[in-house]
Amino acid sequence: EHTYVIPDRIPEGLYSLEVLAASSGVVYRQLEENAVRVGSLDESFTIVHLTDPHLDLLSKPENMLLFERLLNEIRAESPDLMLITGDLSSSALAYTTDWEFIKKKTIEYCDFPVFIVPGNHDTQRSGRINGMELWEEVFGPCYYSFEWGSWHFLGLNTADSEYGFVSGVVSEEQMEWITEELKRIGSEKIILFGHHNFYDDRWIFFEETEQRRELLDLFTRSNVALALFGHRHSDAIDYSLNTLSLTTKRAVETDGTLAYRRIVVEEGLIIELVEVEPKGSSIF
Repeated sequence: EHTYVIPDRIPEGLYSLEVLAASSGVVYRQLEENAVRVGSLDESFTIVHLTDPHLDLLSKPENMLLFERLLNEIRAESPDLMLITGDLSSSALAYTTDWEFIKKKTIEYCDFPVFIVPGNHDTQRSGRINGMELWEEVFGPCYYSFEWGSWHFLGLNTADSEYGFVSGVVSEEQMEWITEELKRIGSEKIILFGHHNFYDDRWIFFEETEQRRELLDLFTRSNVALALFGHRHSDAIDYSLNTLSLTTKRAVETDGTLAYRRIVVEEGLIIELVEVEPKGSSIF
């Protein structure tokens, strides 16, 4: 864990972070673009939720144009942040092409922070390809937390298995991390985002029902106001006690239709939920 000091009088905005280190006469450089946001965070903010693009650019190069069009529509919304909940690709052979394209285009189009977690199609193993290891090289940790004003965000990896399960799995290590994070957060407000919806009791998306119940028990005892998921390729809005649970349809459908969801939070209350299909989004 590292702490960085931001110089005084830096204008508000989103900045890249460059780290330089020297050892034995060799200089190492790491650049993380759009990695640091400078400025105060308002208690009123807008989230865009995008999920399951399944780009597969090697076999569907037309999805490049569709994804760029989608990001352009989202940029016009001027959200404060965007959450992407996995299944960027459909198979391990497409990882490098799809992920590098998504990373490049989100940096190019999005002048706001973008946070991504993997889905079950993103953590597969095939030959020398290890999905989770490659994910960390391209995007960073598979699960993590961050603060936005008084809100705490938890990004979960619900595909935390090297065996390629379609259903949700969370490792023991991640369960311990979740438990410690919830202790640290206490009674403060939480927004979750992940791929598999463990709140949904109509469609059971977890490999082990006992683990699903354990997650539900942990989060039910915490102040989770909003939980965002993908995987189903359809829209759903559900309430579980004090938690609003949302599933959003595929970002890029097979017929070329585009979709995302906009969530507006004002003074601690979620006041607007909009499923957005950009006008003329289908090119077929």
